[in-house]
Amino acid sequence: MYRPIKFLGIAVLSSTLIACGSSDDDDSPTTANATVEGQAANGAESDAEAPEASARGSLSVALTDAPVDTLSRVQITISSLELKPVSGPSFSIDLDSNASVNLLDYQGDASFELVADADVPAGDYEWIRLQLVEGETNTYVVEADSSAQFALDLPGNSEELKLQSNFTVPESGSAFYTIDFDARKSVVLTGAGDYKLKPVLRLADNALTSTLQVDIANSFVTCGDGSDNRWGDVYIYSGNVDPYGDLGSENEPLVVVPVRLGENNTYTVTAGFLPDGVYELAYTCDAANDDVEVGGDDIVFAGSKLVELGDADADVPVEDEFDEVADDINDGLDEAEDGIEEGLDETDDALDEAGDEIQDGLNEVGDELDEVI
Repeated sequence: MYRPIKFLGIAVLSSTLIACGSSDDDDSPTTANATVEGQAANGAESDAEAPEASARGSLSVALTDAPVDTLSRVQITISSLELKPVSGPSFSIDLDSNASVNLLDYQGDASFELVADADVPAGDYEWIRLQLVEGETNTYVVEADSSAQFALDLPGNSEELKLQSNFTVPESGSAFYTIDFDARKSVVLTGAGDYKLKPVLRLADNALTSTLQVDIANSFVTCGDGSDNRWGDVYIYSGNVDPYGDLGSENEPLVVVPVRLGENNTYTVTAGFLPDGVYELAYTCDAANDDVEVGGDDIVFAGSKLVELGDADADVPVEDEFDEVADDINDGLDEAEDGIEEGLDETDDALDEAGDEIQDGLNEVGDELDEVI
């Protein structure tokens, strides 16, 4: 089960918003070349070289992934994409050569571009489907600890991954969508020792997404030994969540992102292709104990932050919980300090009055003694 936050740090997390897009590293792979072909509604190839439509637009599609700590490689091979317009039959975009991709190479704000500027019918679409190539050399995983390779069984013995998500290609314009393939949620190790793919896919419109980078104070990081450059994890929830949930629960996070030690010895979290909106971030050292198929795991969260991406119209104030607590504490301290000062002033006045009375009494005693003498 989840546990509520009990850590009261101040200004632990700081966020930076960055424009999203593919990785600009020099070793980024070349975009796969593609050919558009018409298809009938059942997916069979038609005689048409391309679907007929008076209005056209440009479509680009990329892949990205959320990390998983138990695997070093999640390899899939894609031969084509199939798209279904709201009006009209589906059609395929065949890659000129199969795209073999290790999804774990494209985490954070990095992505692998499957299709670039394909000429397609403009309008609204119902779904997109990836056609995979099966086989031990095409679709498999490699364990991080043992380096052992295992076949990755596709769902229902199907070679297709279908993403039911509406999207639009503007007329005489361009659209760029990224398929977020969450390996942590999608790759399941069964009790029999087999790896099965239960795809959890999310389609992100690059024009409406941002990359979130979070720097975490060194004093806040409480776990990790540096062997895999993993220093705890941050659970990213969509919206203001209460209570926090683990994977598989009703309030599960949108994504779980590891904390990495980057340049200048700064601990950083990076999550790419997040739709504009409000997100709550919670730090934990227990992500390794989180079973994606079973809700209610014992996860302790050590701190949180609420952030806003893009032009979101937040229904909740976007403030750091810790800053809010700090303000309350500081207000209380100010009030207490004022009360103490007032009390000291009153005490000083009382002491002055008491001193005057004592002095008057001593003076009277002195006078009486003088008379007696």
